[in-house]
Amino acid sequence: MDITHIQGKLKNGAQYIIANTGCGSSCTILVLFRVGSKNEGHGLKGVSHFIEHMMFKGTQNRPNPKDITSTIYQFGGKINAFTDYDNTGYFVKLDRDHIDLAMDILSDSLYNSLFRASDIEMEKGVVISENLKNDTNPQRLGSQLNQSQIFRGTPLQTSIGGLNSDIQKFNQTKVITYLANHYHPKNMVISVAGNLPSNIQKRIVHWFDKDIANVSVKIRVNAPKYKMDQIIKSDPPYINKLFENAEQNIGFIGFPSYSFGDPNSYAADILANILAGNMSSRLFVRLREQEGLVYVINEQMGEYDEIGSLKLWFGTFPDKKSVDRCCSIISDELKKIKKELIEEKELEEFKRFVIGRLLMGTENTEEVATFYGQHLLFLGSPMTYRDIVKAYEKVTAKDIMIVANHIFQKKKLNVTIVGPKKIANPFEKLSL
Repeated sequence: MDITHIQGKLKNGAQYIIANTGCGSSCTILVLFRVGSKNEGHGLKGVSHFIEHMMFKGTQNRPNPKDITSTIYQFGGKINAFTDYDNTGYFVKLDRDHIDLAMDILSDSLYNSLFRASDIEMEKGVVISENLKNDTNPQRLGSQLNQSQIFRGTPLQTSIGGLNSDIQKFNQTKVITYLANHYHPKNMVISVAGNLPSNIQKRIVHWFDKDIANVSVKIRVNAPKYKMDQIIKSDPPYINKLFENAEQNIGFIGFPSYSFGDPNSYAADILANILAGNMSSRLFVRLREQEGLVYVINEQMGEYDEIGSLKLWFGTFPDKKSVDRCCSIISDELKKIKKELIEEKELEEFKRFVIGRLLMGTENTEEVATFYGQHLLFLGSPMTYRDIVKAYEKVTAKDIMIVANHIFQKKKLNVTIVGPKKIANPFEKLSL
């Protein structure tokens, strides 16, 4: 649990954090930018994710994309990226003996990518194809529709993949202008994790203390800020998406929740797991073990820099009666956890589960780099694993009840059902 870390700042304004695990052979170099889909303006929906694709399409030093990827793969490494609503990350994971190669490849991709007009035109089709693929997955589709309900009227409403109609109109000028506004060092965190050499700081300075080639504007455009209690009205509160040939109904029950690092987020996380976090959770026992209504019942926590979401989702039979019964049981359990203090034994069981899952992540340098990097990016100073464990340990039964009453309100409820037949809102006559 004790991972030593140090942080600093480069002359170009980029922050860095180094987490030395002291064991293992892998290291991860992750570069985070505080920009995501919520920063996209009119006509640019999907550009953050699109730039993620473009970063590995060729650089001044490595014009062929294969020159980037094969260099990492020849040593069994991993190179990848991700886009979220409020941050975008690029990383290389490789054996520690090749850490300079990893830094060279990553800094070259981030600082010297070509963004050729021909590559942009070709990648538009790839990204649109990815979006269409996601739309054919009932679970992904349901999650995104529920997300759109929870955050209707805010920049978090649109999917990270963006709008295909916008993507079709992307060009070199639009993409590079967005890049210039957000991908500057002052909006950037470099997070390195693993069994690292003693001179790791010098290496970070060597590879990352420079300017990004395509960036000249250096103006960060801030998205509007939203807090949990500002988003309490769902319009519409219920979406029933027909999905041809679906063999089951997928249901999402979603609420706005707490932001990344909010003191209440630890109780909310334990609350979500008590309800649907594993095979001992209340809803799993009732919906699957006792009534055989579902194969899967799970929770999804989204924690962003200003707000979050808590979703419960299930898959059940393709008939209205099964959906109604599932939602009735969920309603019962939400009311119960709002009114009755959880017993100490159950609370301790789920505390240990959440803490254990967190600490198992310390064996993965990707997770460690993300943990420290995002805390520095969003909170300005990193929290340690020990800090997070203490925050979970302090959660009381009363905290769980307070958070449950704050989150699970009918006016904050968002219901999405994706399935083969039209189904009336199963929560219309249910109370919370």
